[in-house]
Amino acid sequence: MVRAARAALALITLPYVDAALKTYANASTELTNLEHFFDAHLSTGLPALLGARPPVDGDVDKALKGCAKTGLALDACPALLEVLSVPRYAAHDYVARAAGLRNASQESASPLFLYGGAKDDGCTQPAHSLYAVLKGTASATGAFGTAKLDDDAKAMLFVPGNDDKLTFTVSKGAAVRFCVVDASNVHSVRRLAKESPDVHFPHAKSLVISELLTALDDPEFDFVMARSYSEMPWSEFATWPRPAPEEKPVHQQTKRQRKNFGSWQSEQRWNWRVVSATIPELPPPEVVHAGRERCELRLSSSYERRKHDDRPFGFEVQFEQVTPPDASLGEVAAWGPGDEKGTQRFDAASHRQEKHETVFANHKSYIVDVKDTLPARGYVFRVRVYYGEVEGPWSKPSEEASTPARGAPSKIVGSSVQALGRGLTLTVPRPFDDGGSTIKGLVLRFRHHDSENFPGAWRHVGSFATKDWPLQLDVTNELLTSREDSSHNHSYEFSVAPYNRLGVAPWSGPTAPCATNNEEKAVSYGHGAFDRHTRHHIPTDDELVQIATEEGKKLYEEASHYVRKHLDDLFDEHAHSVHGPLVSIGGSLTASLDVYDSLHNYRRPNARPDYSAQAWLCHWSPRGHKAVAELVAADPLDACSTHKNAAPLRGRVVLVKRGQCPLATKALLAQRAGALGVVIADNGKCTALDQYCVPGADRSRGEAWARLDLQRPWAGVHIPVVLVLADSAAHVLEHFPVGDGMNGTVAHSLFSEEEEAGKGGEL
Repeated sequence: MVRAARAALALITLPYVDAALKTYANASTELTNLEHFFDAHLSTGLPALLGARPPVDGDVDKALKGCAKTGLALDACPALLEVLSVPRYAAHDYVARAAGLRNASQESASPLFLYGGAKDDGCTQPAHSLYAVLKGTASATGAFGTAKLDDDAKAMLFVPGNDDKLTFTVSKGAAVRFCVVDASNVHSVRRLAKESPDVHFPHAKSLVISELLTALDDPEFDFVMARSYSEMPWSEFATWPRPAPEEKPVHQQTKRQRKNFGSWQSEQRWNWRVVSATIPELPPPEVVHAGRERCELRLSSSYERRKHDDRPFGFEVQFEQVTPPDASLGEVAAWGPGDEKGTQRFDAASHRQEKHETVFANHKSYIVDVKDTLPARGYVFRVRVYYGEVEGPWSKPSEEASTPARGAPSKIVGSSVQALGRGLTLTVPRPFDDGGSTIKGLVLRFRHHDSENFPGAWRHVGSFATKDWPLQLDVTNELLTSREDSSHNHSYEFSVAPYNRLGVAPWSGPTAPCATNNEEKAVSYGHGAFDRHTRHHIPTDDELVQIATEEGKKLYEEASHYVRKHLDDLFDEHAHSVHGPLVSIGGSLTASLDVYDSLHNYRRPNARPDYSAQAWLCHWSPRGHKAVAELVAADPLDACSTHKNAAPLRGRVVLVKRGQCPLATKALLAQRAGALGVVIADNGKCTALDQYCVPGADRSRGEAWARLDLQRPWAGVHIPVVLVLADSAAHVLEHFPVGDGMNGTVAHSLFSEEEEAGKGGEL
């Protein structure tokens, strides 16, 4: 029987000795702990003959006789397993642990027994091979040369997993081989598992390497690797997981337990070395979104901090530029305050994504926001785990992510509108991307939802300064108020486009149609009745100062000029031009035509019009509805065909001349051009606003004209329409220049002469 006895790890020189190994041999004839062995052989890939008793604790001869009954097959011998002891070099075998973790009821890991005449080529790389002769003699050949072993030498041969020339031959008797996967080669095993998932380790035949990878990624897996480790019976080693011995806090330990401070520090350093060596290499980061100055990444990891450990734990992300900006973009498009490369750390607990499917078993997902990237460049990202004082290996680089160049903001999505008071309130959310420059303004346009009787084209209102998001815009100007009759509801759609110093965003999609409220007394304000919107909210910008070169400043100024021109292009030339005086029509049957020389005069306290004339409201006009806007003349003036000057008519009150076609036709054509009201000037036929002017009604009796007309011709007209005498129209044209937006002002003489009777009817 071979007795168990503690033995130092004596170093026996091999016939071929590497220079580094010889230097170590001269320094010490004894390996006193596993850390020294790790530095001398595991980390350097050097083989060694280790003096130690055979790894048995029992009668080898008796065990071998029991194995003879099986024909000395090259597999585990139950009798030998009963007397086998696990040496300290193999006690950290992660493959054996993984086999026990996977399913204790299935075949667990076991060493390989070799009998007389057997040859072995070593463990599946990158596992280390450890041989011991139990009885008889054996020899080994490899990159190190040739070594002879026998049971009298009391030696074990350690060959690191990088020797592909290894051959071990048992001359007579029996030997045992252990395959060791520990902190020195676990990363290589992980890589092998990803590249060749169907590979088996001989000492764990039922454990496919892909299953080993899953086990190694389990947060409960024990990677502890003690500096000093005693032998243990195979039966104890094969039972896994084993509960770790509970260690009391330092202040509760006895003096003997505390050892000396230097030993404690050495233990701590070693433990963190093992942690660093066993932290897995993470999958490459996934780029979720690449912005100009930040990139959102998704990280995947199964590694977790140990229980009851409050040391810092998280992820370190490295970013690096791999593609420079295109020189044709110019300095402004690629300028930014970020960096071409850098590293940032993220605490794992605050970036965990609760619900996300990962492609790796047991992996959890984390979302991190990497800042300080630059526009118009290509970046790759790497990630590694940091834990306490150590870090794991860097992952492979991510796919290249291209950050956008600086430019116009992104299109706004999700605007909404609701009726409020006599107008509509538009809510505009912040665009996802500001284009790399502060958003200066917001351009607004709208269109009437009823395109049959109203202009279906978009009407540009102007631009608004942006302050707080979401932006609230109260829109009342140029909108018509709905009437109690549901057939006279006025619905509008809105679209917006933000802009910065570098460009104007695409128009947003139209909002859902929204109808204005119905009110008894309402006013539609058009051009001239409200302050002109400032179209270009682009003040002197601090960003211009941050551009270092004169060329950069020039480019930035050119960009601003482009924006101004682009905004000008959004509005027709008549949107903010003055074509006539401000007039007010409608509101009641007896309301007059009030003319104001300017908006200032209109807004004066207790203001009186600069001129006022009798006006007669059409029976089919909305009651209580008034229009206040500039007066512009129609072209042609009789307004019996499509207007040649439709653009200047939008948002204004139109002056037309009676005759040539029914009055309802004149009103409907003006409304379809976007007019807010119509002033029909008599052609000289009338001397008073009575039944001789329009049959069937008299203004002095409170009757509206056209009350005997059929409803159908007037059904689509929803704006105020008034009739004035020719003399009143001539007076307005003589004292208040009125243009048509195309050919200059209209002569007052056009309304001074009476047309021949019968030239045009009022129906």
